[in-house]
Amino acid sequence: MATQTEMATLCLLAEAYAGQTMVCESQSFPQLHVLKFWVLEKLEEWKIDQGALPCLKQLEIRSCPRLKRLPGGLEHVKTLLELKLKNMPTEINAEMHNFPLPTNCQVVQTNSQWNFISAWKVIWNGEYRVALFFVC
Repeated sequence: MATQTEMATLCLLAEAYAGQTMVCESQSFPQLHVLKFWVLEKLEEWKIDQGALPCLKQLEIRSCPRLKRLPGGLEHVKTLLELKLKNMPTEINAEMHNFPLPTNCQVVQTNSQWNFISAWKVIWNGEYRVALFFVC
């Protein structure tokens, strides 16, 4: 498995992170290009310290119902080219209009009630429910 300093892609899926607050400290994940959060149902706050995620190009946040704001410090990630928000609370979608993102960052926002993760949770919601954490 890749170490934090070598990772190019990190996907936290289906409650792989169970905390309420996440902090990316300065100099963390220096080679990370793609970061995806899907169905982190307990996540309420995310902070990115200046100097963290210096190579991040793509960020996708999907179906994190308690995350009402974009991460504090995201404006320091000058390499970000694409931000995808899918099935997120209305507060985070409204915030996008005034959020200081890099000028070349494309924002994709969608809200649909049915997607792969929703289907997966319906099928596996019971004895077989598992948390997924993997490096793509």
